[in-house]
Amino acid sequence: MTIVKMVFKGNTYDYSRLCQSYCTTYLNNLRADFMMDECSHIDMIDHPDAKIDYHSCWNNESDCVCSTYHSEGGSDGLVAFGRKLVAENISLGLVSPAERYTTVLNSFQRFHGGDVAFDDIDARLMSRYECYLKEHGLCRNTTSYYMRNLRAIYNKAVGMGIIEQRLPFSGVYTGIAKTVKRAVPIEVVRSLKAMDLDSNPASAFARDMFLFSFYTRGMSVVDMAYLRKSDIQNGILSYRRRKTGQRLLIKWEQAIQEIAERYTLPESKFLLPFIRSDVRDWRRQYLNVAHSINYHLKKLGAHLDLTSPLTMYVARHAWASIARENNVPLSIISQGMGMILRRQP
Repeated sequence: MTIVKMVFKGNTYDYSRLCQSYCTTYLNNLRADFMMDECSHIDMIDHPDAKIDYHSCWNNESDCVCSTYHSEGGSDGLVAFGRKLVAENISLGLVSPAERYTTVLNSFQRFHGGDVAFDDIDARLMSRYECYLKEHGLCRNTTSYYMRNLRAIYNKAVGMGIIEQRLPFSGVYTGIAKTVKRAVPIEVVRSLKAMDLDSNPASAFARDMFLFSFYTRGMSVVDMAYLRKSDIQNGILSYRRRKTGQRLLIKWEQAIQEIAERYTLPESKFLLPFIRSDVRDWRRQYLNVAHSINYHLKKLGAHLDLTSPLTMYVARHAWASIARENNVPLSIISQGMGMILRRQP
């Protein structure tokens, strides 16, 4: 049984039934997400036999959520605290942090065999966990992803006065290493465009979304998903990046128009068929479509004998790389990709 009571600006809300249903739906969706391989091992947040009371209050002065989390076993370690943060994020509609924390907590729990008391968290334990991740085939940047998110959970406990800062992550890698070049040359883009995919609509759609991103200066898949027909005015596509909020303007070329015409649904307000307006969970819809696109792109990349996986991310980098090779100024490339340039000292 899960009981959630929330006091918000003087009003009390009982979310027992709603939250239990939401948590179940959220976790089922998370299992299918393509972002992390570990998602196939996601377990339920709440053990079927656990009784959990979760109370959260909104503090108007500090704008922070103060919560208490108790389970039958009285567990008050790192994992239990992290589960509380997941529940808080879900209740506040912060899906992305909840996904990250759930993935990392489940991984750490498999490594440790259960929860760990805050007093037992030290640099030696984190080094052992890092070795565990490497032994399971995770690359350096992926182990860093796990460590950074686990550190974020730990630091929240420090900030709330639950434990003193002991810097247990000082001996593990938490940076971002330079990765293998993800761009492809213009010849690959031309070969992809020339492929006859009439007999395979799913692959044709994936190829066309890759080209749409390439034609629109490396537009990210999430920005493509939320494009609206009304964003096109007087031959200009105007949209705001969901990641940074930066507004970008792109000339609406014939090649882009041809792709849009092939897939635009007349009854939808969205330009591309990532999201159905009548279905509420828009984020889940675009993730499913993006997953399918990348799946088919990888198959097309193998057919083209590419040495690295072909994904929508490659389209983004391909545009930037090819633009640079054609002497397009870095400032223009960065603007096109929605980045903010920093002046070098």
